[in-house]
Amino acid sequence: IDNVKNQLTETIKLIVVENGSNNDSFDRISSKVIHEALGRVEIIKSDINLGFGGACNLGLEAVKTEWVLMLNPDIRLENDFIQKLSSVKLDTIKFYGFNTVDAYQKSIYFWGGYCVNWVCLNIKRTKKGLTPDYINGSAFLVTRDVRFSERYFLYWEDAELSHRLLIEGRKPEVLDITLYDLGSTTIGKGFMAYYYYHRNSLIYYINDTGKVHPAYGILIKLGILFTYVFRGKWTESKALIAAVYDYLRKIDGKKNSIIH
Repeated sequence: IDNVKNQLTETIKLIVVENGSNNDSFDRISSKVIHEALGRVEIIKSDINLGFGGACNLGLEAVKTEWVLMLNPDIRLENDFIQKLSSVKLDTIKFYGFNTVDAYQKSIYFWGGYCVNWVCLNIKRTKKGLTPDYINGSAFLVTRDVRFSERYFLYWEDAELSHRLLIEGRKPEVLDITLYDLGSTTIGKGFMAYYYYHRNSLIYYINDTGKVHPAYGILIKLGILFTYVFRGKWTESKALIAAVYDYLRKIDGKKNSIIH
């Protein structure tokens, strides 16, 4: 809120989704908005953690403008970001990402998004000037009619949405407007992160794109498991085993045994 409040105008509104936090986030945000009389900020509260896609969809339902810029909590904008964006002529057959800089290293983190690797079932950051296969969900500019899949809960939703938009004939484009990424400050890197990353990558590559055979996908994950075990990465190994096991059981969405 502090980062964007001074850039809001009569036609630009900030919607904050408080996604079922188990602390006093909603009360603190509400007090801040009321205290500073930010009439252009709307707060939407979910009683439960809906996951990334569910929370985005909750916010999208409240959007009244044609375009919506979805931002992760760990994204920071320059003071003239909205001004620069307002000068761009947007095309409804496109969806957009941004020149995203590592907030600490001050170097390009990724150019709008990532390219997928169909051989290793992995991703790599897009270099400046190249078009990514999918726009990173941390800063995703698109028309308000889109909706994220809620079967992932966390990770790969942006890849699936981009793939769906591409099938519909829409194209990704990276705008050379800089924003900054504080780098996964929401969940960090632990069992939960590795579990959802690996399980959902199988869902994306095998089920939602249909470009990878299930046997090949499982084989690749077994190879990754071998490298984890060889390097003594036990948390990652356990998460990967659970991810593959649940994928084979056709379990998606939120995993209730994980503390979110």
